[in-house]
Amino acid sequence: RQRRRRGVRLERARALRALRRMLRRLQGELCPICGAHLAADTDSEHWRPTLDHVIPKALGGWDAVGNLLVAHGVCNRRKAHHKPTGCQIIWLLAINNRLGVKPDRF
Repeated sequence: RQRRRRGVRLERARALRALRRMLRRLQGELCPICGAHLAADTDSEHWRPTLDHVIPKALGGWDAVGNLLVAHGVCNRRKAHHKPTGCQIIWLLAINNRLGVKPDRF
């Protein structure tokens, strides 16, 4: 039982890494919040790329590719559960367009 859970966690971690990598490339390696370069191999916890729910779950956002972008950890924490800016919505729509994803709500 322990082994199966560990396997599921490993698969989920790999899938999240692949998702972050794909979104980072689609975003042109730029953070949608501050506009700076996203470094994949940073040792600093602050600048490590994290998944950002553009429309926060606290405000009714959903857990799907159509609502995710990659941002610096520090930028993501600073944004927290606040409403997205118009610029972040434009980023999200552009990435969704590249992916062929049609968001079901905005």
